[in-house]
Amino acid sequence: MLNNDLPGPTDLDSQVATFLAGSAEAFSGTYLVAINGALRLRGARGLANREFDVPNQPSTRFRIGSITKQFTAALILLLAEEKLIALDEPIGRFLPESNNVWRDVTLRMLLCHRSGIPSYTSLQDFLNEISKVERTPLEVVELVRELPLDFIPGSKALYSNSGYTLLGCVIEQVCAEAYAEVLASRLFEPLGMADTGYDDGLALIPSLASGYIHEDGRWLRAPHIAMSLPFAAGGLFSTVDDLARWHCALHEGPMLHPNSRRVMFADHGDGKGFGIMVKHGKPLIRFHGGGINGFLAAASRVIDENWTADVIVLSNNGNFDPTVKADPFNISNGLLALAVGNPVSAPGIVPFFD
Repeated sequence: MLNNDLPGPTDLDSQVATFLAGSAEAFSGTYLVAINGALRLRGARGLANREFDVPNQPSTRFRIGSITKQFTAALILLLAEEKLIALDEPIGRFLPESNNVWRDVTLRMLLCHRSGIPSYTSLQDFLNEISKVERTPLEVVELVRELPLDFIPGSKALYSNSGYTLLGCVIEQVCAEAYAEVLASRLFEPLGMADTGYDDGLALIPSLASGYIHEDGRWLRAPHIAMSLPFAAGGLFSTVDDLARWHCALHEGPMLHPNSRRVMFADHGDGKGFGIMVKHGKPLIRFHGGGINGFLAAASRVIDENWTADVIVLSNNGNFDPTVKADPFNISNGLLALAVGNPVSAPGIVPFFD
């Protein structure tokens, strides 16, 4: 519940500083909380580049990992609205070279992780070998093409980055453009998201934070990842302001038809929507996390009876441990609670990374 006696800006800033101090130096990133569309909190902590002692600013750009999936899902829904594709069409229609075992998997199954196609990020040698080598999207697909399905398509849900790589391939084939170009022309430019884009690992991106890990009280550079691999499953960078803008467009704006929005936010099993996760209850929470070498991210829309909050936390500390106080979802919990005048243990945004 929204506390009627909300702290003023000065008092709130002091409370936030005390709360973030509890993470020691391990939280390094930016954050934003908006209540009913009005900015309530926006700030930064730590360093964007430790070699040159460059501080994070609210405008700093971060890799957002799997939050990218929301943009991929939205593009698929836009193409479906235009009758260029249908959600229940099989992937084999778009990629004839697909494995006969899973060529009848539908786009809908890919969108809500019910395809049974193994995730390439779960392959045994992914971290030490596969992740270091640049590959085209179809070469990434080739890593899992001959593997048996994890389960009968549609029978259950299991998170799969391979599914969103395939969706990116569909977008490129249908639009006859590169995935990055489709994103820019159909989403980023119309929505005024000037600080969001596709990171191919080669282009110089102004104000992009460097990625690190924090272990045993010291900072280390994050291990290298070939940025062609994340593609439509996790290849974007953004800022807290742009992601807040995206939340408004996704949930309330005219970008998607109401029917598309309804199916995107529906729970298709195990709390999985299209590029989004759903936690039922009071409040209702729609969220997604992102994890990519040196970066973690959390983006949540919290819907209570009398208010709606957007909470964005981006971090360039890639420690993958939800028990750590510096975890972006733990930071989200505390910041949102402070913003609505409640104890920092509320409202319980579920950690989720891949």
